[in-house]
Amino acid sequence: MLDLELTEEQLTWQKIARDFSEQETRPIADKLDRSEDRLADFPWGMIRKSSKPGLRTLFLPKEYGGPELDMLTWLVIIDELGYADISEICAGRIGIAPYGRDQSYQ
Repeated sequence: MLDLELTEEQLTWQKIARDFSEQETRPIADKLDRSEDRLADFPWGMIRKSSKPGLRTLFLPKEYGGPELDMLTWLVIIDELGYADISEICAGRIGIAPYGRDQSYQ
């Protein structure tokens, strides 16, 4: 049987992602979705803010400063970040793909 009870670490990451999504994404989601000039309206400030709780390095390998999360933890975070606005995840506003090359990480 599959045990889906979250660990304390997973619950902590879930709260970090949920709080960030509610505080940073939800207030600007509608504006971004309706934007005529997405480059001009891109939330660069939000990207910078995502560094503080560690959301920009989620997908980095440990050797590049990433937390080396297991798949379930990663999915919990993605679920929370996408709850306020799915384009948060689709647009890749938080991190880089987990399957990048070394040059991408540096």
